[in-house]
Amino acid sequence: MTFPTRRIVMFRHVVVLTILLVLATGCTISQSRPPEPNRSEYVISKAAGILFVPEGGAVYGTAFALTRLMERPVYVVALFENPENGAPPLRAETTIEPGNLEFLIKSPPLTILTNHRLYTVNLSLYSDSPHTQLLGVHQQRVLFSIPPDMEIRVEKEYGVRVQ
Repeated sequence: MTFPTRRIVMFRHVVVLTILLVLATGCTISQSRPPEPNRSEYVISKAAGILFVPEGGAVYGTAFALTRLMERPVYVVALFENPENGAPPLRAETTIEPGNLEFLIKSPPLTILTNHRLYTVNLSLYSDSPHTQLLGVHQQRVLFSIPPDMEIRVEKEYGVRVQ
């Protein structure tokens, strides 16, 4: 895939995720305001939310942008706060190729959520694939909040228990 083609594909992914996050936010945020997007040395948060997926379940859906173009790949490790009590964070990884600024990252599936709660997503950016040379870190809070009358529907339609 050529450089312009990769940028177009990435842009399309960002547009689709942004639309999904706007729809999810409009449907799920009821009583609380979502946290403001964070900015760190290397990353700007673009969008973050809990997405309900058609095949069942939910995931953290996040979109970020680098604050500068990088000449080498950047290896990102995302740790998503696990809503299961005492469970380790959910982990996902992605690589940002040189010349790309925006990237998306989703968590593994969620099966339980606490209503009206803030969750944390932590990114670690590395300059090497073994993840030994840390470039920087970034944190974003994500609000999950739905009206009480939607809790049973979410459980039935998506298999996600809401407490």
